[in-house]
Amino acid sequence: MVTPSDIEKIIGNLRNTQSMALDGHSTKLYKTCAKSIAGHISNIVNMSFHEGKVPDKLKVSRVTPVHKGGDKNDLSNYRPISVIPVMGKIFEGVVAEQLTKFLQTHHVLSPCQYGFRPKSSTETAVFDLVSSVQSARDIGHAALAIFVDVKKAFDAVVHACMMRSLAFAGILGKSRDWLEDYLRGRSQVVSSGGCTSESAICETGVPQGSRLGPILFTLFINSLASEDLFAQIYMYAEDVCLLYTGDDPRELTAQANQDLLKILSWAKCNKVTINTEKTKYMTFGRGDEGRTLRYGDTILQEVTTFRYLGIIIDCDLNFEAHMEHLISRLSAVTGAIRRSINQSVTTEMRRMLYFAMCHSLLLYGAILSLGEPP
Repeated sequence: MVTPSDIEKIIGNLRNTQSMALDGHSTKLYKTCAKSIAGHISNIVNMSFHEGKVPDKLKVSRVTPVHKGGDKNDLSNYRPISVIPVMGKIFEGVVAEQLTKFLQTHHVLSPCQYGFRPKSSTETAVFDLVSSVQSARDIGHAALAIFVDVKKAFDAVVHACMMRSLAFAGILGKSRDWLEDYLRGRSQVVSSGGCTSESAICETGVPQGSRLGPILFTLFINSLASEDLFAQIYMYAEDVCLLYTGDDPRELTAQANQDLLKILSWAKCNKVTINTEKTKYMTFGRGDEGRTLRYGDTILQEVTTFRYLGIIIDCDLNFEAHMEHLISRLSAVTGAIRRSINQSVTTEMRRMLYFAMCHSLLLYGAILSLGEPP
């Protein structure tokens, strides 16, 4: 049972964004009158849960395409960010809290999944990966990592497969009915450059830019950890790395190719596509001369650096490429700060600018040089 105080808390935790959904209601409006409307909203939410239905007006998203990099004329280089009604965010907030608690209490997520688990984060995923590679190198073993890219991960989830994942996790009855209805019949319009498209039905996928979408996708991809792979798996939502360590580089190659066949079968079963152009592998230490890794009919490309969860990993583990990238970003930020301030700006204001624009850049990934997890 959701109480008015639960609703007030969720409204209070909503981000103060300027973007609005198609209903034109802002987060600020809800926060201003939270005490007055919390009781009514809690009644609506409880009725929705009881019936296992989501109001149709809360399933309409306004999507803004955000450029990820590369050719701007290539649509695959854009990430669709959904803006849903504030009321929809409140519904999602309630469900996300209950679902996360369920996953943690019943240990549903695999230990190799670092998303939505206590004391786990993108940083701990990278730290554990790098530590495993370093440990192998310390005893003279070889290491091989494959960075798997799931094509259009959030958009490609087939709802029937998602429902199967929910049932496998033990989410049944009205809870499953509500989540199924949450995904069914969603529609969206695309807004870009002051223009808005006509509405279209979303027959697959979980909404990006939502609080519930990443949790559902994490549940969906969690089944990959059950495929009995040779690899140590490191996952954070759709970011997947397979790691192989041992004293025989040829055996690592054989294990990797066997795993890639299993992943091909898993992808076909779950109706997802692995992007072979963006799936790369990296050799640490001794390699297998003439190593060839295949996914289906495609030979995967070997690289010496790869950006994984925001950290540029290199085959020598010296992180020079990452540091160069970090220095470049910090130089751009500090340059912008210098140009935008003058002598009248107080020390306190300069300090605020530093923490707003620089501190997080310096802090993220620092555990790799400090040698201990956060």
